Amino acid sequence: MFESSCDINFLDPVFRPKVRRFLQLCKEAKIDLCVVEAKRSLSRQCYLYGKGRWLGKGWEKKYLGYDDPNISCEPKAAQVTWTMASAHLSGNAIDIVPLKGEKAWWTAPMDVWNAIYDIAENCGIQSLWRKSTIDKPHLQLPTL
Repeated sequence: MFESSCDINFLDPVFRPKVRRFLQLCKEAKIDLCVVEAKRSLSRQCYLYGKGRWLGKGWEKKYLGYDDPNISCEPKAAQVTWTMASAHLSGNAIDIVPLKGEKAWWTAPMDVWNAIYDIAENCGIQSLWRKSTIDKPHLQLPTL
């Protein structure tokens, strides 16, 4: 029901080659990372947006056109997205995590994240963390 993909082949055709180049340059720099989410469905976005918020019953009908019983507000959870207009919906964003060994390294030091952001920027990819210090794993096609 809550569709998303970590497959970069579903990304927008303009963004996809930038991501491929980014991943290649990270590999060459010996930075292991994983794409944990790429293109996202609207129902997945609704599900994520409901985390950490109290929005009331049926709010997702505004976006999906129907009440989805699988989408609920989770006001005590941590917020994981800040908008219903995510670049993930159009395939113009990815969420990544560095790896330590074969495990996600969410607590990687900032020098690791900064090396990733430097490579991303050289590939024409924007980091929301550097733009506004939110959403460390989120990289996207720059907006105007």
